[in-house]
Amino acid sequence: MRLRRAVTALSVVAAAGVVPLVMAAPASATTAECRSYVAWIGYNVGPKVTAACEHHHITTPLGGRVANPACYVALVNAGLKADEADSACRRA
Repeated sequence: MRLRRAVTALSVVAAAGVVPLVMAAPASATTAECRSYVAWIGYNVGPKVTAACEHHHITTPLGGRVANPACYVALVNAGLKADEADSACRRA
């Protein structure tokens, strides 16, 4: 199970290193969307969540959103579950 998480984390980090080179900057309103989602699912929105949500999502070439690894790790460390952090960071 730990190996699976490590491989997943490395894949996300590798994608995060390549994808931003071809993507445009996201709109600034997305930080508020991330924070609102975190509050909506029942967590307190403090300085850690705000700082995490400032790491905006990565837009894929087909227009999808991928969670920024910096956002994801910070939100998981702040106490969110993995799927909650992923959803919040895709809104960032």
